[in-house]
Amino acid sequence: SAIESEAYAAEEFRDFFAQATSYQLPIRSESVPGTKNVFIGASESLKKSNVAHALDREYGEEELRVIIAIDNIAIVGGRPRGVLYGVYHFLEQSIGVRFLAPDYTYAPTHEPDDTYRNRAGRMLLTDYTYDPPIECRHPVFKDFPGHTGQFAARLRMNGRYSGDGGPPGEWRPKIGYNNRKGLILHNIGTWMPFNREENPEYFAADKDGKRGHNHQPCFSNPEVIEGMTEKVMSRISDYAPKGMIPFAHADAPLCYCQRCQDVIRKDGREPDGWSGEALGAPMFLAVNHIAREVAKKYPDVTIATYAYTASAVPPLSFKMEPNVRIQYALYSACLIHPFNSLSCPMNMEYLEDFQKWGEISDGMMYWYYGMGSYADYFAPPFQLRMAGPHIRTMVANNGKSIFLQGGAIVWNELVQYVYARLLWDPTLSTHDLISEFVNLYYGKAAPQVGDFIYLAEAETRLAGNHPNSAGPDILDAYHLSQDLGWRGIELFHEALAQAESPEVKARVEKASMCAYRLSLGDIWLGRPIEGMSKADKVRYRISARRVLELCDQFEITALHEGRRIESLAPAMRKALGMGENEPF
Repeated sequence: SAIESEAYAAEEFRDFFAQATSYQLPIRSESVPGTKNVFIGASESLKKSNVAHALDREYGEEELRVIIAIDNIAIVGGRPRGVLYGVYHFLEQSIGVRFLAPDYTYAPTHEPDDTYRNRAGRMLLTDYTYDPPIECRHPVFKDFPGHTGQFAARLRMNGRYSGDGGPPGEWRPKIGYNNRKGLILHNIGTWMPFNREENPEYFAADKDGKRGHNHQPCFSNPEVIEGMTEKVMSRISDYAPKGMIPFAHADAPLCYCQRCQDVIRKDGREPDGWSGEALGAPMFLAVNHIAREVAKKYPDVTIATYAYTASAVPPLSFKMEPNVRIQYALYSACLIHPFNSLSCPMNMEYLEDFQKWGEISDGMMYWYYGMGSYADYFAPPFQLRMAGPHIRTMVANNGKSIFLQGGAIVWNELVQYVYARLLWDPTLSTHDLISEFVNLYYGKAAPQVGDFIYLAEAETRLAGNHPNSAGPDILDAYHLSQDLGWRGIELFHEALAQAESPEVKARVEKASMCAYRLSLGDIWLGRPIEGMSKADKVRYRISARRVLELCDQFEITALHEGRRIESLAPAMRKALGMGENEPF
């Protein structure tokens, strides 16, 4: 009676157990009397064993239980993902497997007599249960969700964008499908039943009273509210059962008409300008109205809406309906200080907002910019120091879903690994996760790579500023130095000499791109550096040539969200006073 994710869980157990021990265990639908068994999921055989108490209750859909007893092991859990996640937990905790990157899984080798020569290798008797505190975990870095979703599932990341079709048919049931309650994007046009050109009166007014300049509705207009409600109800069956309806306003200012301003004042706030952050009350009242109508027919369906830019500030005079979730964007949050740091005013403001949101809503969805600088994909992973404290604060403030905006950053393997492990278990140590990854992924080259990460984090931390994810010039915004780049190049040269395989060498070379970028300073941005000597220009040209070679080697296509790789060489030539096609 196993579902597909449970059958797949048995295959994953078999394959990784064999990789670690050289024993290929057979998969059977029934146990054989007198043998020692690993029970994957519920079965009649399990009910007749000495670990039958594994089935003494129901489990949540991702809750897992691992029982290690004399002669038998049971890995059980809820459906559709609990058993699969239980297998991955067992492989990590009892075997030592680590899912580090899509193309690299670390599996230690266990000899048959390990339990006698090394008592630390013994599987202790245990009965362990875990239900993750974050319902939807969705980091999006290069290749992380992947075509199949296999690697994300191994790290127990279950999120998909609500409009994303997900992996191909055969993989969806294998990985237990995805939780679609973790990311919404601007889609208000889907629910607006009026045409902007024909009915401008139903759309947002700007500070001069002009309407119809964008797709934002006037959320205080009763006809707009009723029209959107009818449209949502006409499609409600598409989202049932247990689905989530994305209801996200446009990426544009909210309405500033007199009626909307009156609603905002009645809520207890003063409208703070057409593009301010306290204009959301009319929209939240409209969302509550729609949510009440949805709950009458499908009480298990959720409405998700934004707390973003003009709607970021929570209302004062009312709560959100129980079936509403708020997606809160931490766009300008400081990435190197805790949210409760008295020395960081920006993060204290964020904490005040989402503490209030947590009080007036039954579940928060956080949009966190954990990639570091989305304005420079070559930045060092300075943001990881606060990864654990920030995630724990979000969980403490009613965080049911966390989406991490990623990108094709140089350090994507390290960053996605640390965040994925923390999203699954926020109590883990960030420092230990970084050390674990660096040691296993870079092997004998790890000391030098680790030193560079430490130096980069120290430079940013000691600068005393409050960097967010939008710093276009990482030397200025994050107080990183060209000297760090030159020191990094030395460290990566040493690391390459230690690399024990072509695979590890390639990993070190990819990481070194960060150091070469820092060594180039403003030249990277097409700006000459004042007082360059001939010797300086020679060094810069060597760095430029090497980073371009590595970009080609690793098929880097973008420098950041809005800058393609093709723009880099011309910009550096201009900054160095070189000819249009002059080789570096």
